[in-house]
Amino acid sequence: MMRKKSIKRLWRRSNMKFVISGYYGFENSGDDALLLTIIRQIRNDYKNAQITVLSKSPKKTAADYGVVSVYRYNPISVIFHILKCNLLISGGGTLIQDATSTKSLIYYLAIIKIARFFKKKVMLYANGIGPLTSFKNIEKTKNVLNDVDLITLRDKNSVYELEQIGVTKPRIELTADPVFLLQENGDADKILDIYKIPQDKKLMCISVREWRDNPSDFVKIIAEFCDYAKEKYDIYTVFLPMQTSVDYQIALKIKNAMKNSATIVSGKYSFETILSLIGKMYTCVGMRLHSIIYAAKMLVPAIGLVYDPKVKGFLEYINEDRFIDVTEINREILCKTLDGLCENYDAIKSHMKYEIRDMRKKAELNGELMKNLLNGEEN
Repeated sequence: MMRKKSIKRLWRRSNMKFVISGYYGFENSGDDALLLTIIRQIRNDYKNAQITVLSKSPKKTAADYGVVSVYRYNPISVIFHILKCNLLISGGGTLIQDATSTKSLIYYLAIIKIARFFKKKVMLYANGIGPLTSFKNIEKTKNVLNDVDLITLRDKNSVYELEQIGVTKPRIELTADPVFLLQENGDADKILDIYKIPQDKKLMCISVREWRDNPSDFVKIIAEFCDYAKEKYDIYTVFLPMQTSVDYQIALKIKNAMKNSATIVSGKYSFETILSLIGKMYTCVGMRLHSIIYAAKMLVPAIGLVYDPKVKGFLEYINEDRFIDVTEINREILCKTLDGLCENYDAIKSHMKYEIRDMRKKAELNGELMKNLLNGEEN
């Protein structure tokens, strides 16, 4: 009898089917890096797993990651694959929020509801939560999330957010962003050579985006700040668009407004190469969350420009306080923050080593908890 159970368990492990729902297929470096690490964690434990990703660009996603991928807005395909799966993974990323739009929130909640309707296990994987501003949205979110099996969260603020809206039934664990599992590949020097970025100077990565709350003179503020960094500290600016289709134009506007030269790294590179490149930086100034996470991973002191609470939430999670709300940004506060960073650079680096040392283990916990959830299904 025990032998039959063991054979059945092995058979099920070799035939596990996963559906992954998230902000995929939009050419966003941060979200795509999350997808890569989730797929790797699944395959680490389930080598023959059948993985389906819901994507805006399914052909590209399938080719890039070696998975099945279906158009995220095709209800028949989505339902078909959910019906066959053992586990729906929602995430990573900050999917459960209504700052972008209520429509996106309703979409991600609907995917979860479909899975639960068919009695499928559901895991929110290394999610950020919030902001949720509408009472109706809060109630919908509470009702849906209280029906899932497992929630792992990538920052403390998200734990608090779930407590506030009354999500109490599933197991909730504080982990870390899966991107901490990525390893740099050492290709940074090639990129520096291709773009003729000076390697004898301190480098500053700038990762910004258009956003509705950016001040009207945002381009001028960032340009003057970059010039200040060059003129006072001889720091050369490297713009790194994380979602090229959205970020390149604002980077170009800032570059053109600067008095000093700068470089925009506009090519598409692997996440490991981007990590390596950020590892060459003296500092990173980022609106995009994963520019800040990449910098933390590589122990590069950063300044966060907070357009969304997730940026502040991550920096607070690693006990860093260099962040500025984009609605309050000006040249003086940016320059003063850079002054403090440069004056205390060695102490900041030492503090970062202490804070980041456990992040890889916390990121690995996402996969361990997922496996435990599925093992419960197998018993």
